[in-house]
Amino acid sequence: MQNHQKHLILDSSNLLYRLFWAWDSKGESLTEDEDDVTIVYTFLNCLKSYVNRYKPSYIYAVWDHKLEWPSTNFRKDAADVDYKGQRDHTKTAKLHDKDRLIQEMLTLLGVRNMFPRVM
Repeated sequence: MQNHQKHLILDSSNLLYRLFWAWDSKGESLTEDEDDVTIVYTFLNCLKSYVNRYKPSYIYAVWDHKLEWPSTNFRKDAADVDYKGQRDHTKTAKLHDKDRLIQEMLTLLGVRNMFPRVM
């Protein structure tokens, strides 16, 4: 009998954005108070639901990172559109203040944080 291990790979930046904008669409801001950890709790609760559903042996949280000049996002090069131009950059900047706390919590839970680099 083979032991099949399951790996759960999270697109963590995407998940965080989706959770954030879902709250925001309800008229509730998750970034007004710097001490508010609601988005952290919401992220971890979502992860818990994935763990309960899929019962993975290993979990990896993959995070986007801001590219440094002269590198650019491939989406900007691939299209003549203003990629993410409609986003409220003030709100999303405040959201990124919670990235480090979420990553620390994930590490404490045994989740491996990964930050792929473009070569």
